[in-house]
Amino acid sequence: MQDLGGVKFLTPIINRLDQENIEIFIHPISKDFFSKNSSLDFHDYEVSSESARSFWRRKVKDYSHLITTTSSLHLDMSNAALIETAKEEGIACLSFLDHWKGFDRFFNEKNQPNYLSDWLGVIDDESIQRLSLNGIHPKHIKSV
Repeated sequence: MQDLGGVKFLTPIINRLDQENIEIFIHPISKDFFSKNSSLDFHDYEVSSESARSFWRRKVKDYSHLITTTSSLHLDMSNAALIETAKEEGIACLSFLDHWKGFDRFFNEKNQPNYLSDWLGVIDDESIQRLSLNGIHPKHIKSV
């Protein structure tokens, strides 16, 4: 998990999961918050944008599902690479968007929605409408 807003949203949920069945990766951007608000073990990671895809391909090969944040492409591509890798590997991915902006985070340089997960949780129905108006249609979307 990379995006701090997403980690703030997901931490209470992650804390309720059975740690026997999960593996948690936290980006340095969110490490302090997560470590202060969770007692669960986690891996901290920081990979370059160039090596992110190969890093995630090695890590997720045995997973059937992922829960992740969505993050700006301008700071670090590792979160986008995780979602893209999950899609390429046929791994179901649930992500959360905690605001009404930054919709460019879902698109690659060819304007393809490579970084849009199969399932997307958003903060309200307004977000669903704004995403739709911007041509963003995940397979499943729900305001939570």
